[in-house]
Amino acid sequence: MRALVFVAALAFACATPSTWAPVVVKVKPPTAWTPTEPPPPLAPIERRVPQVSTWKLKNGITVVVVEHHQRPVVRLRLVFPSGSSSDDPARAGATWFALSLLGMGRELMLPTGEVDHTEKTLRRTLLERGAAFRAGVDLDGAFVGIDGPARDSRALLELLADAVRNPRQGEQSFGVLLEEAADSLDERQISDPEVLSRAVLQLAFGDEEAGAPRGTAESISRLGWEEVVRRQAALVHPRGATLLVTGDVDPVGLRATLQSTFGAWSGGDGEPTAARPVRARPATRKSVTFLPRPGARTTLVCAARPLGDVPASDGVLRVVADVLGRRLTARLREEATLTYDVSTGLEFRVQNRGLVVCSRLPAAATEQGLQLLLAAVDHPSTPTPDEVELSRRQLTSFFERAQTSFDGVSGLWLGSLLTGRTFDSARTLAELRDVSVEQTAAAWKLVTASSAQYQLVTLGQRAPVEQAATALKLGRLRTPTLKQVETESRFGAD
Repeated sequence: MRALVFVAALAFACATPSTWAPVVVKVKPPTAWTPTEPPPPLAPIERRVPQVSTWKLKNGITVVVVEHHQRPVVRLRLVFPSGSSSDDPARAGATWFALSLLGMGRELMLPTGEVDHTEKTLRRTLLERGAAFRAGVDLDGAFVGIDGPARDSRALLELLADAVRNPRQGEQSFGVLLEEAADSLDERQISDPEVLSRAVLQLAFGDEEAGAPRGTAESISRLGWEEVVRRQAALVHPRGATLLVTGDVDPVGLRATLQSTFGAWSGGDGEPTAARPVRARPATRKSVTFLPRPGARTTLVCAARPLGDVPASDGVLRVVADVLGRRLTARLREEATLTYDVSTGLEFRVQNRGLVVCSRLPAAATEQGLQLLLAAVDHPSTPTPDEVELSRRQLTSFFERAQTSFDGVSGLWLGSLLTGRTFDSARTLAELRDVSVEQTAAAWKLVTASSAQYQLVTLGQRAPVEQAATALKLGRLRTPTLKQVETESRFGAD
């Protein structure tokens, strides 16, 4: 029976096509296609410039309140007009540590003269409230502050005022805190890009004895308690200070709190140490500053030129920097395939500004990259009208976005105050929109007069840098005080 079934199946499978009727598939004729109308354009984004209120307290503190109501947070920054460039290079980091100590200390003197060791640190108190203590230092300014919920603005202001009016560091805990700071610096030297960026800028502007803004483990360990207390007293006082409040706040409602917390403050003694003078005009390069980083597979190269001899607005110089950056990117990245990391921009110091160009190169291509970088700033062709217009449009868009985001507007204001300026959104945008081809050409001619006017700061292995300096006749290698810092560095677009 199974054999019969198998034979029948085989016969069925082998049947000729002629035994089957053709299958007719009916295809519907195509219907007419009516295109769908495209959707209307999205509503334009309305960028509202934050409202800014400014006034002075009776003791001289300038108060700047920048309203930003998109997030329920507040950022407090008490900015002082003295920074890391006033530190003794052998004790680099004294300014940063003096301010950081305000959040770490907990020794409060009781009326009996005894120390209350149960006192919490400011950092711990803020953490329990969902807030955070901040301290930072730039070359010409420094700050201490708090980030937290906007609903706690008054309480956070009271805590910040109490921290600067009644410092809680004491000699008994000083050694432990100093050791903790040194340990954190060892880790930060490897992981934090901001440790070296300010020092690179300081060196590029001709500060011959630059130290790391936050110091090194070695320089911090040299500090003594009395020395830090004196530095703190000379730094933390209302003379010349600015209190920047950014966030979801009402300036009218804060006036009374600000007056009661900071208005009667008269603490601090002595005068702040003046910052080291910086070169306002370019000078002929005689050496290459070298910061050793043994074992590095890349070489960081920064070239900086002070702009004291260039009578142009910040807007014009920003366009010049942007065009130069895009040309250098094309040369190093697309043509030579050496790097994906090129940045150019204006950097500011008190009563000075400069153009800084940075790129990271493979260590084996240090000479080639340096040669291309210097060629890009040495008598290049003048920007075309199209390049000027593109830069204007891109930079205007950048500032419009930056001034409306919380982090952007806070950063722009803080950066300006740390360099002795006041951020003016309307003026910045007006300068960019008014940049002409003729103004750009005139500034370009001065900025690119000679590559020898650019001071070079390099970070990496010695052999590739030394070989490049010799081959290109750039001068001797010079290792400054900042010889123990081994870290990464990155500059922003502005």
